[in-house]
Amino acid sequence: MAQVSIASSVERHGKFTGPRLCGVHSCVERNSCDAQKLVDHSSGTSASSIGEESWSQGSSDDLILDSIPSLEEVLLLGWEEKVREGLFNYSLSTCLTKLIPGKIGFIAQLNEGRATKKRPTEFKIDKVLQDFEHSKFNFTKVDERECLFAFEGDNNSVGRNSARNSDSPNLVLINVSPIEQGHVLLVPCIFDCIPQRMESNFALLALQLAASIENSNFRLGYNSLGAFGTVNHLHFQGYYLDHPFPVEKADKQLLLYRPQVDLKDTKCLCNTSVPRIYELDEHNFPVRGLVIESQGCPRSVALILGDLCAKLQLADVPFNFLVCDRGSRIYIWPQKFAERLCASEVPQDLLDMGVNPAVFEISGHIVLKRKSDYECIDEKNAWRLLQLASLDATEFNRVKTMIGVK
Repeated sequence: MAQVSIASSVERHGKFTGPRLCGVHSCVERNSCDAQKLVDHSSGTSASSIGEESWSQGSSDDLILDSIPSLEEVLLLGWEEKVREGLFNYSLSTCLTKLIPGKIGFIAQLNEGRATKKRPTEFKIDKVLQDFEHSKFNFTKVDERECLFAFEGDNNSVGRNSARNSDSPNLVLINVSPIEQGHVLLVPCIFDCIPQRMESNFALLALQLAASIENSNFRLGYNSLGAFGTVNHLHFQGYYLDHPFPVEKADKQLLLYRPQVDLKDTKCLCNTSVPRIYELDEHNFPVRGLVIESQGCPRSVALILGDLCAKLQLADVPFNFLVCDRGSRIYIWPQKFAERLCASEVPQDLLDMGVNPAVFEISGHIVLKRKSDYECIDEKNAWRLLQLASLDATEFNRVKTMIGVK
């Protein structure tokens, strides 16, 4: 089983010198004793950023939180504590949400704070794979109080490279410009400073976090560079939404798929069939995409997902994917909205909305920056906007051939 850990994944680093790694102990203890008492993180010193030098050796009794009933409680209690500490750029209470009338069921949110206070992108969007640049913003530079906890999956890796061979922790941070409750960032091996690229072991870590949350209302998303990933430091985003994403209700057709990876490398002890791959019905959803489904071993899903992503990356095709149903279903979209932006192919009325369709928008949760757009948006314009992210039929068929489905 995956574990919630304070420092066991980084035993050589220990814990923060200021607040504990997220103050998970303290926030849970406070909740059970006196919900009105806040943990004092203001020890008279200024907040420091996350860095290897900000870790000191922790005691063994800080390592595993065996008494915590669920990872979900750890995440939500910690997240609410950060709300009380004032670490977010704005309050979600100022955001409005509605269902857009129509058969698809698009969801619109008015989030003016995210439009004005989100960090700007600091790199060009013309390449999917780019080198890590320490001079640019990365997650080792955030206020250490933004950290909730370190997350360990199990010890079995998949594929050629292993995310488990690193001493660097997999940290879960708050997203200080949130879309919904519990909006967090999963940053694998944070001090290794890995650029935004995907491989099977990192995909497996995301699937294990989704499974450990044990709530289907929590989904994780990934944006490659060129598909509106805005920080070139490997990370996933996740949040709770108490409503199905529209894509989760979309029709799909089963494809013929012969795995191009050796699934024996998954080290899976369960006897399960090969995950199935589907194609979204282009008449039922505006962005052409694929769906990976499995009720079996997450390692086989991670190996296939990692292989698909690797092929897209090498072909310089931007993509997004959404992890649903506690890791048992993944939607993946190659996309070209940024390419159309650069070619001046986005109509002015859609351009004026200022929406860059990343994973959650493509999934049907459309975050709008202006009240006028929120009040006027309808299904037709939501479809028009998202369809501009889609590959055309010829391009999508080329991608399917490249990854071995038909």
